Amino acid sequence: MEHETEEKKLSLTVGTLEVQNAKGCDTDQQITSSNEASCLFGDTPYYFIGRYISNTSYESAEDLQSTELEYLCSQGWYVAVIQHALNSTEELTATLGTEIAKNAINNAISIGVPSGVYLWLDIENYPSSSDAIGFCRAWANEVNLNSPYYPALYYGAPGLDASQIEGLVNSTYFLAGWAGCGAPTGIGESVNQGPCDITMSCNGSYVVSIDEDTLLATSLSGFVVQG
Repeated sequence: MEHETEEKKLSLTVGTLEVQNAKGCDTDQQITSSNEASCLFGDTPYYFIGRYISNTSYESAEDLQSTELEYLCSQGWYVAVIQHALNSTEELTATLGTEIAKNAINNAISIGVPSGVYLWLDIENYPSSSDAIGFCRAWANEVNLNSPYYPALYYGAPGLDASQIEGLVNSTYFLAGWAGCGAPTGIGESVNQGPCDITMSCNGSYVVSIDEDTLLATSLSGFVVQG
């Protein structure tokens, strides 16, 4: 019941972007009406934005919050919800994959992410190993079976190779792929990232760091939009 109240309060729903080659961006900095990063909305060429939720059991100050999510959607953006990658030194197991997925689900619900949205698992710098595959599969299974969301895979380099990614991005595990800078491409990904690490100066002082993204698919669902 609490989840339904938050959704109604924020007036959010799931949306499909149907603009092939649409430009987007992702950033780990908050963008709200009260900070100067809001100048990105001036002459932006971007249709969608990726913002991050925590891989722990709580949202930190720079993670996506309900007020920011509402603000972004009110400005007409399509918002992709990405879970931060783990530290590359963490030992990956299926048990950990399930735990991290539960954190993603609970954090998404807590900030009012509506049902039907894609939760993107960031696996940048994960090793190319069977342990990493088991982790990813367990994460996807938890989201598929025990949440109102759908799993999607955001992969970077160094990391999994093309054949491993192909084995994950399908109807069984992850519904869509987002290829980060340096990651294998041309394997059916829906979004391609690059150029990366673009620094934008807003109002002459506030600096925002973004990665640029391009929608390759004819359409992509799973975004948060204003209801």
